Amino acid sequence: MSKDDEVFGGAFSRRVESRESEREKGGFMERPTPAPEEAPPALLFPTDRVYTAFETRSRPESLIFLTAVIPAGGAAYHQLGEYSFDQHHGEFLTLFYPTMRVHMTGHRLAPVIHAVVSFKCAIIREWHKDFYDPPARGIPVIEKIEILAARES
Repeated sequence: MSKDDEVFGGAFSRRVESRESEREKGGFMERPTPAPEEAPPALLFPTDRVYTAFETRSRPESLIFLTAVIPAGGAAYHQLGEYSFDQHHGEFLTLFYPTMRVHMTGHRLAPVIHAVVSFKCAIIREWHKDFYDPPARGIPVIEKIEILAARES
């Protein structure tokens, strides 16, 4: 009997034997496989020319604005201060951040507005005839995205 067994009443030997048998089985050192992360959203305009006004994800950290004419922009959701939208016709949405204001106009924007205010929207796309075919009837269409510095608004 080892000195450790004398002190711990044999528990030390049983623990060492248990660890060795676990190692032999191959189960002791196995770590759980992490859950696969969601694929990051595509940041480019789709090549198939089918227009989609917005994309959602389960928990996006930021909102990306893909515009047709000016460089794309984005902002973290935790920086979103206020928002304003047309609740009657769904024709505009304005987001207020500390450093900028993002104003979007279009048609049938209610689903886009809902996705943004519920913090599920990851990408908002501006429609442009050079990038997309004419959108199908009844889907949301963002005709213009304006990104203005806070001092301009």
